[in-house]
Amino acid sequence: MGLRLRDEDIEASFEFVVPQWVSACLALSLCGQLGVIIRWAFGRACEGSSGSICVSAGPLPANIVGCFIMGLLCDGKPAAKMLEANNIEGDAETKAKVERIKKLPVLLAPGLASEAGAVPLFLGLRTGFCGCLTSFSSWNATQIAFMARGLWFDSLYGYFLGIFLAAASLRLGQAVALYAADPQASSPDQQRTPSWLTAPFTTASLACTSAGKAMPNVFNALAALLLLGVLAIELGFAIRYSSDAAADPAQLQLLFSLLLCPPGVLGRWRLGLLLNKNTIVPNMPLGTLTANMIAVLIYEIPS
Repeated sequence: MGLRLRDEDIEASFEFVVPQWVSACLALSLCGQLGVIIRWAFGRACEGSSGSICVSAGPLPANIVGCFIMGLLCDGKPAAKMLEANNIEGDAETKAKVERIKKLPVLLAPGLASEAGAVPLFLGLRTGFCGCLTSFSSWNATQIAFMARGLWFDSLYGYFLGIFLAAASLRLGQAVALYAADPQASSPDQQRTPSWLTAPFTTASLACTSAGKAMPNVFNALAALLLLGVLAIELGFAIRYSSDAAADPAQLQLLFSLLLCPPGVLGRWRLGLLLNKNTIVPNMPLGTLTANMIAVLIYEIPS
């Protein structure tokens, strides 16, 4: 989707030494694999649905779920804006809370996301998993197909529905993250018991932080072996299904999507880092937009 994930803020929170750079690439690739599989499952579940919107709904539920998770994994800036908007009376304590929350890299895991090891995890979840789960290119191609068939109303309605529901899901996720994190502590040093929603993120952050600090090279080596093993299995099945005339085309498409996932997600990430902080149009994430335009172009080449 064309939503800015603020990956540059995550990258700025740690120095890009080799082990951490490798960890970031591995986290993006592995999390991206999971996102591709879930998006494909959503598409398969929507097959055979009646109605033009249901037919085009393959990417829609995936986009809704992905944007909601993006909201859950937001940094402190959106949450700070929500609190600031509700602070009509200009309460000094709320203002201080807004400034503190604004600096959090991940709202659901305050104080942990900036540690070594946890940064690649959240980068992988945001850009890898959510970026591959959501798909503006697939949604856009579907609406163009409607236009080609003369279904202009369906196409325009689909564009409006897709953008509105994605934005609403993102906003809902941010609100849930703000509520679950319960930023009611009177001072930054006050300890808070993690809620049922923050506990998994806090636990995962602590685990990745400990592993990243204690044995970064071993951690990276295991992740690399896992990724290579997964890609080797996918390649083997892709070669086997390619020579089988009775093979399911949807499964073959999934395998090739998984094989192309690592270069795609890494390219999208780097484009975002290079172009999102542009001075030409400050509020336009040009890197993400460029990645989506390239994806749409590649998506339409076979047709």
